[in-house]
Amino acid sequence: DTSHAYTEITTGLPTDTPSHIAMHRSRMWLLYMSSLLYSDVGNPAGFTDWPALSGEIALKANGTAITPTVGGSLASFARNQVTLLDGTGSESTLKSENLTDHGNRIGAYSRTVEQMGGRTLFLDDQGVTELRAVQAHGDFRDATISGAVYPTILNKRGTATTSCVVRGKNQYRLFYSDGTGLIFSMHSDKLLGVTKMSFPIVVHKAWSGEDSNGDELILFGSTDGFIYQMESGNSFDGANISASLVTSFTPCRFPRTVKRFKRAWFDIAGTGPTTLNAKPLFKLDGSPALDPVTLGINSSTSYLGQAILAQAILGAQQIQEGRIDMPGSCDYIAMQITSATNAGVPWELDGLGYEFDLGKPRR
Repeated sequence: DTSHAYTEITTGLPTDTPSHIAMHRSRMWLLYMSSLLYSDVGNPAGFTDWPALSGEIALKANGTAITPTVGGSLASFARNQVTLLDGTGSESTLKSENLTDHGNRIGAYSRTVEQMGGRTLFLDDQGVTELRAVQAHGDFRDATISGAVYPTILNKRGTATTSCVVRGKNQYRLFYSDGTGLIFSMHSDKLLGVTKMSFPIVVHKAWSGEDSNGDELILFGSTDGFIYQMESGNSFDGANISASLVTSFTPCRFPRTVKRFKRAWFDIAGTGPTTLNAKPLFKLDGSPALDPVTLGINSSTSYLGQAILAQAILGAQQIQEGRIDMPGSCDYIAMQITSATNAGVPWELDGLGYEFDLGKPRR
């Protein structure tokens, strides 16, 4: 199959080691230190006769990433600079004048730039930033989407190793050299939340794409020399996956009234049985802390938002219900949910309700 033939391409540079590559508007683009190299239109092999059949644009600093954007421009990044290149169609030669500065004090760390739908996300010293937010807010921290975890971003500055997107979950994932990482979950134009994670190994270089069946495939290499598949199986290469979730404290609509709690109900989306530990957290009451309670979720299910039309279930989500008894009195309550298993199915908390009686008003 000649359409998948392997062809070596040389650039003609004294040291032929470009750091980044991109395809944009029928050209091959390479990043080498502070040079942005491009091939002739439709002829990536033109690099072999550089610069007769290719060209070079000088950047103001050593580049860290290049990527096409949804707006039709090619974005190039340095540690403290973002530039956009337009006019990359049929022109035979391109110059530095085609570059537009997009930020002089904001830039990207290498291996952290990702395309997610119509968004270009990257890590800067101030946090995870969206390219179009720089247009609205300039070089300030208002352009970031990671304000809620800014202390973590600041503490781990300079240690990011790689990033990837998980399209099936609308997530941008960022990894660090100590095995930890951050998950940014999106919905439309909004950030839903940020989750901290920890791998037993260092995610050194990640790649996301599709397999031959069109299913999402995410691979990453680690410092142990192995290649791993993310979002596959129920364990970390056989080791337990530990998860912890703590809800916000809530007054249950009565902030200045003591509540005597009876039990908590959980709606959990899952495809099979799983076992979780739940522990209520009391605030402003003096009730002693309770030990974690096992919350067993079996395989029996019901449907939430069910409507039946010609025997087809519409708008339904499979849910599983569980409860725990939790005697205690307080003004505010939160719930801690944990699990540690290498055999359970993935789960998702969709609802949490409390049963309680109202006590005396707080004076």
